[in-house]
Amino acid sequence: MKKFKRSVCVSALLTVFCLSISGCGKMTIEKLMTNMDEAMAGKAIAYSEVGMDMTASMGMSVMGMDMSMDMVMNMDMDMWTSEDPIKSYMEGTMHMEVLEQEIDSDMEIYMEENGDVLSTYTYSGMDDSWSYSEEEFDREEYLAMNDVSHFPMEDRFSDAVLDEETVEINGREAYVLHITCTGDDMNSLMDKVGGSVMNSSEYSDLSFDGLSVPAVYYVDTETFLPIQIELDMEGMDTLINDMLEKELGSLGSDSGSKGLRGDDDTSSLTSSLDDVDVNITEITFHMTLSNISFDPQDVPSVPEDVKESLSFDNALEDVGVSINDSTYVLKNDDCAIKVVIPDDYTDMDSGEDTLSFYKGDYSAFIEYMLVTDDEIEYFEEDLKDYYGDSYEAENVQADLGTASVYWIEEDGYNLICILLPLDNCTLFSSAMDFEGCWSNGKEAATDLLSGVGELTYKDLQ
Repeated sequence: MKKFKRSVCVSALLTVFCLSISGCGKMTIEKLMTNMDEAMAGKAIAYSEVGMDMTASMGMSVMGMDMSMDMVMNMDMDMWTSEDPIKSYMEGTMHMEVLEQEIDSDMEIYMEENGDVLSTYTYSGMDDSWSYSEEEFDREEYLAMNDVSHFPMEDRFSDAVLDEETVEINGREAYVLHITCTGDDMNSLMDKVGGSVMNSSEYSDLSFDGLSVPAVYYVDTETFLPIQIELDMEGMDTLINDMLEKELGSLGSDSGSKGLRGDDDTSSLTSSLDDVDVNITEITFHMTLSNISFDPQDVPSVPEDVKESLSFDNALEDVGVSINDSTYVLKNDDCAIKVVIPDDYTDMDSGEDTLSFYKGDYSAFIEYMLVTDDEIEYFEEDLKDYYGDSYEAENVQADLGTASVYWIEEDGYNLICILLPLDNCTLFSSAMDFEGCWSNGKEAATDLLSGVGELTYKDLQ
């Protein structure tokens, strides 16, 4: 996702640059560009429909094994932006073809300034989840990058061609202006706007050598504002390979990253990355911005439930086994619940995915465990082997659903096992009762599940 964001950033920068290269008796190129500069002064795109088509061929070497892969990606999005405050929203669909598979996904991206950071909230329909990231940014430099008046025309283009005939675009007459932005043009722009455009020190020396961006601008004959932009990016393989090399290098050397086991030891990760080589051999990129509007519009804000959900995820990642002396958190990669334990039970070195307790007089031992969907069939088979195929579990209603309860009286103790299906996993609870704490399975399950409930953000605050 981070590499995708960098690519989007480069694409956005190129689009902004191509806007800045616009600057129309008989209309001449110079006159049209001057009129465009005057029309766009102090303005920025407030809305547009964005279409993107990309193909890529890449070679990869992993631990000495060579492989190749082709990819096709298409995106159709609606985009709203504002500069006061700095804010944007994109929604649409993505289609991808890779490794003989076709993937279709809805997408949403919110970006907003929060003090000195730029916050991004991204929804992917592929896994039906939201993600959050933030990066430091300089507001003044960000706005300067979007202000075309900072870039004199003679510094912006290597060549330009104006069609003799106008065309009609969505009922509006438009001039057709062809401009090619070169790698030297982009390097000059980067020097002027500063390294913070890429919001990362490892990208501050990024070179656009070899890049060529032929663009076609459809310019309203009355307002001199672009109403549609089409651009291709040629020679992107060198740029993307440079970004991939920097990305892999930063992953391997980042002292703040976690190792493969989740600890601070990154030696295994670094070693693994040293054995990975990715090379883009061919890439095509076409983007269209249509129905462009420069009229300020209300940009949708991040829904509060999305913010709360992501805040919950971040808080859940930081929380330990227990919230307080009696409330414990049981979690794995798929789900999380809370378990409130009675005062007369003592913790037995519980972990994130398994909670174990004993009653103060050692008359009972209880355990709670989250079982993945892949593992549940083995638990069910073990229960059948132990209790017998003819054993019929009793159903008990709990706050989180209906549980299956197994009860058996052994010599000297009673054994209770409980299976409670949850979203994406199953709660398995077991207890050994040495003193007749419960008289039957229903009573035991009701007691054991009475403290099991939904974990909320409020619980973690």
